[in-house]
Amino acid sequence: MTGVAGAVDLRFGWRRSETVLAECRVDAPMKVVRPFPSAGGRLVVQLITLGPGLCAGDTLRVRVTSEGGARVVVTTPAAARIMAMTGGERAEQHVALHADALYVADVDTLRIFDRFTGAPRRSVRIVNPFAPNPLFLNDVVVDRHGNVYLTDNRNGAIFVVDSKGRASLLVSGPAQPCSTLPAGS
Repeated sequence: MTGVAGAVDLRFGWRRSETVLAECRVDAPMKVVRPFPSAGGRLVVQLITLGPGLCAGDTLRVRVTSEGGARVVVTTPAAARIMAMTGGERAEQHVALHADALYVADVDTLRIFDRFTGAPRRSVRIVNPFAPNPLFLNDVVVDRHGNVYLTDNRNGAIFVVDSKGRASLLVSGPAQPCSTLPAGS
């Protein structure tokens, strides 16, 4: 099974007291919306994916690096559409943010990579015994204490992985249709 392999590689720098997009490489169906300056020299960049949604065999990869001093917010719309798949087929959506490391939500696993070398640091499989549907982790946020929060809109759940790699279910409720969820849910 061969699908679409979209990718975005972004490198940000710090020039004259503001963050700049120093390098940008994009492979369809991914697209970078024009960077917007924000307070404190910060830059806001939105990524979008063109097409009907994720189909079996598709992979989307986002790689973001920054030079010292750069301050950037990279966002993606949270209403990813997952197309019907038959047994054994899968699509991958990698949404990654990093501070000291690169954090990737890979279907049902949090993968953590070294920010500079790309070497794997840790993988944490996420399990929700109450989930009526297979997991599809689709958003990653890291707080200042190193806790990683992951959303699973398919099952209406939020998980937290602490800095020691221990995963737990933070919130669980009935899944909501994407159209009723605010962006970033």
